Order: sequence, then C-alpha cells, then structure tokens
Amino acid sequence: MPDRSTQTPNSPRRSRAAMRTAACAALLLTVPVVSLGGAALAHAATATPPAATSSPADAPFTQSVTPDAKKQITTWTFDAKANLDYLGLMYTPKAGGLPPQSLDLVALHKNNDPRVKVSGTEYTFTEPFSATASQFTYHWVYTPQGQPQSAPTPELDQTGTAVDPTPPPNTGGGFPLDIKAPAGSDYWVTVVGQQKDKGHYVYIKPDGSSAPVTQQQPTADSVASGMSYEVNKLNRPFQMPAWLEGGRIFISNKPMVMPPAEVNGQPSDTGYQQPDLNNSKDPNQLTKFDFFEQTFKNATVKDTSPNPTGPVAWGGNTTQVDGFGIPMTAELKQGSSHFDRTVGIKDMTTRQVIAKYLQTVDPIFAKEVVGTGSDKSHAPHIIAPRSADVFKAATATEPAGAGADYFDQEINDAWSNWKSGNPASDQTQPFTLDVGDGVVFTGNTGADGTGPLTFTKWKNGVSVGTGEVAKPTTQAMVACSDSLATGSDDDKLVEANVCAAGNRGMLTEAVKDWGNPSMYFPQPKPDDPQYNLDHRYNQYAAFFHTIALPDPDRKTSDGDPIHPAYGFAYDDVHDMSSVMILPNFDAPDSLTLTIGG
Repeated sequence: MPDRSTQTPNSPRRSRAAMRTAACAALLLTVPVVSLGGAALAHAATATPPAATSSPADAPFTQSVTPDAKKQITTWTFDAKANLDYLGLMYTPKAGGLPPQSLDLVALHKNNDPRVKVSGTEYTFTEPFSATASQFTYHWVYTPQGQPQSAPTPELDQTGTAVDPTPPPNTGGGFPLDIKAPAGSDYWVTVVGQQKDKGHYVYIKPDGSSAPVTQQQPTADSVASGMSYEVNKLNRPFQMPAWLEGGRIFISNKPMVMPPAEVNGQPSDTGYQQPDLNNSKDPNQLTKFDFFEQTFKNATVKDTSPNPTGPVAWGGNTTQVDGFGIPMTAELKQGSSHFDRTVGIKDMTTRQVIAKYLQTVDPIFAKEVVGTGSDKSHAPHIIAPRSADVFKAATATEPAGAGADYFDQEINDAWSNWKSGNPASDQTQPFTLDVGDGVVFTGNTGADGTGPLTFTKWKNGVSVGTGEVAKPTTQAMVACSDSLATGSDDDKLVEANVCAAGNRGMLTEAVKDWGNPSMYFPQPKPDDPQYNLDHRYNQYAAFFHTIALPDPDRKTSDGDPIHPAYGFAYDDVHDMSSVMILPNFDAPDSLTLTIGG
C-alpha cells in the first residue's frame, strides 16, 4: 500500500477527498434564503460507491490475503461466484490516525489497471509491501449484478489471518451530539436541514424528533426559542436523527432568529432566513454565532417519499466558507470503523482569532471584520470574502469595494498564459489538467488569450468530450460562483480546479503544480511586484489554514503540516478541507463540538 502522506489527491484509491461524494452532495444542498444573505454552498462532487444494503451473511464468496515475502508483494483474492457491478476492497485503520481507504476493483479492471486480474468471477489485486499495511485490516463489499450491495465480509489482516471482530456498528438510527462549552458560558444550539421531502426544511428537537421550520417554539419558553435550545438546560446530549441532509448545526450565544420563508404571503417550509451581516435589519446582528455542516441518511431509514433515495454516509465539517464567529472543534467517533478524528480551531476564543487575523492580513481583508473597536452594531465576526462588501463590484447605486479587482491581474495573466499557439509550444504554460483515473483536460483561451478556456476531455488518451470556462471576475473567484459554478459536470470540475488555484495563489503557476500544497499561499517578493500581482491569494482562507488543527497523517512535500480548513467553497479540491466522511452508512457513535468561547 502506498504511503498515505505522499499519495496524490486524485489517485484511484478512494482517500478522504474521493470517498466523500454522496455525503458532500447532500451535505451541501442549497439552502434557500428569503431576504437575508447567506450562501448556498457550491462544492465539488465526485463519484461514490453504490448504496449499501444488507445481504445474507452466508453468501457463497471466498476471500484471501496472500503475502509473498520473496517478491515483496501482497495479493488479495475475492470470488463472489457471480458477476459484479461493484467490488470494494476496504482498508480499515486499526486505530485513529490513517484515514479509511477503498478500491473499486470492477472500475479499476475496466480502466485496465495492471494490478487487477479477473478470471471468471474471481478478482485478484496485487500491491507491493508497504510500511502502512500492518496498520489496516481488510474486508470486501460487493454488488452482484441486479442485486443489492452485500454486508461487509469478515476482516483479515495483511497476512490473511482473521482478526477479532470490531465493535458492533451503530445501525439503530441516530447518534448523540455532545456540545462542550466553556465554564460559565451560555450557548444555544439550532439544528436545521432536510429529511423526507427534499426542498422542505425541518428543525431538530433535543430528543431527535423534528418539526417543520414553520412550527417554531414560542420565544418565551425557558429552554427553547424559535428553533434554538439552550445547551446548559439540556440534561443529556442532543440526539441527532437517522436522517438529516444538508444540515447545519448553529452554535450561538443567544437564540437564532431564522423565520421560515414566505410563499404568497404565507409561511413556507421551503426555506428559512439565514443570517446576513450585511443587512442592518437582520435580527442576528448582535448574536455571536457559527455553524457546523453535516449530512446523513442511515441505511436503516425507510424512505417512503415519492422519489426515494439510497443511504448517505455521514459527512460533516467545520467551515469558514460563509464567515467566522465562534472557534470550535469537532470530534467524530465510530468504533466499528475505528474512525476517530478531530478538526477545527482549538484553544482560542473569538476575540483571540480576530486579533490574530487582523495582525496577519492586508487592509483589504481586514475590512471583513465587524463588531470590534467602535462597531457596536454587530457581534464580533469576520465576514467571508464571498459575502464581504469590500469585494463587491460596482452597481447602479453602490460604488465598487476596495477589493473589487483584487484577482483581476492574476486572472488576466493566467488567461494570457493559456492562449492558443501555433505550434502549441507558443503557449507560455499550456493548460493541461490531470485529475487522475486516466482523465486529462487540455485547452486554451484563444489566439489572444481573452476568450473562454475551451477544453477537450481525454480518457486514457481518447477524446471523450469538450467544454469551456468563461473568464471569471474577482467576484466569481472569491465566491466560486457565476462562471466558476456553471455548465456540465466536466465544466464544473475544471471550474472548481481553476477557482481553487486562484484562491491559493496558484493560477499562474504550471497547472501540474496545482495539487502541491507546499506551493499554496506564496509569500510576496519585495522586489518583484509583478510576481506579487500574479500570486495574490485569498488571505482569509490562508489564515484559517494556519490556525486549524494539523492533520496528524499528512504533510506537504516540504515536510510542513497540513491544516485542513474550509476557507472557500472549493477548498475540498486536493483534499485540503475539514470534511470528515465515514466509510460506511452506519451512524457515528458520537459527535462532539467543543466551543472555544
């Protein structure tokens, strides 16, 4: 097995970035807003294994793991005695640390991966010995053609020896949410998302039951207010349900005021008003708040909706995509998969984070801070660039913000680099984006470098499609929106990579280096103003990548720690975000949010 610290982000092996698909797709469901700001997130999506369901435990399969010390290779063999649509080789870490991994041998075989051999219904997979092999156990999950996906097979270690059963999975439905607040503090929790009816929103009560956002609690209640519940008055952990997609867990120092949408003058559960700190009439201006994102649909859920969908693996993350108000960490545990990971900001208060931010960033980004100094109309908060007035373009009634053209020069120069040439070597830096699995996008921006980025998609050297990306503005770059969030799936994949590169100061670097974290957020060169213009980056996002907890299992090629954070909407490109995805469709054993204060 390859060393996980150096594995390329787009490897066929499903690392954290590639395993998150269905979870992220549901996690980031657009949340309609009414009159208040707020932001529907637009994160990149990838493919996911088929939905897991139960299959008889005595299925007629055979499995083995055979190490060959002489050849220094290990061979995994599996035969389901049937033709398969999916065959997953699952790598489960024996303890916290390394992330779970998986391989789809059916897909690899179709892509002519030399490591996979098929004889009849038997699959073999061969890999060189590695230092990390002993840190995992192995099992299979498979889908016979026309049948549901199997339950996991028994676990084996890297020598083929059966291992002790892992703790039983939490398949009963929901899970406990524990909120740890500083002593003497008073915080509230508000959980909102979607369940049976997509496009209709509910809030979750402490016992795990739900109610439409149109049926909120009286504000005079001593424990509840609107959709919020006082943490100190909950006598046990908040119970999260077995099904909540596109969910947000708001943490605040007073109840959140988020009325339902209105349709034809009547309250509607098709949306709810989220906070908008640019709106002086927003009732949450003086409320200190932040939120955690999560999505989950347990495999045990009986979906009786008109258009039922399959289970969704639990996925969640801390986020600064829309702003920052409260530092927190999130600890996720699941004994059956040995998943134990913590992400977020630890041992800092809101004021400490903001003070350090102001010491770190340039004046343009400092303008995003509200609620400090003489500003008494807001609680302390940092508004994210995507929503900050400082990056807004001019309108008929409002002047442009000081940072309205912040990325313009970098975008212009990148587009010029990718102009068409005859021969192609006339391009300063040809646009060639390799996203792994044999897929490469090549393109150019026209003869003068000002047109759209027109590309061809290649799969194993064969042209399989075309597309284009319109030249973005600074506003599109900071928000990952407009021309960077439109078109076909292929368009959006290229757009996500372009947007991530721009926010990381990499847009004018060779495209092949866009996946190298050691080059992200380059330091200015005092004697090279052109370099500095071409390497501007999102200083807001960069800051949170310095104060977030480091990933204990990953470092840059320079040996520096990687600090996962969600600082902009496509920060998950190349696995730099704080997203955590469980490797199965069972509930976590626990989720703990620890508030910094």
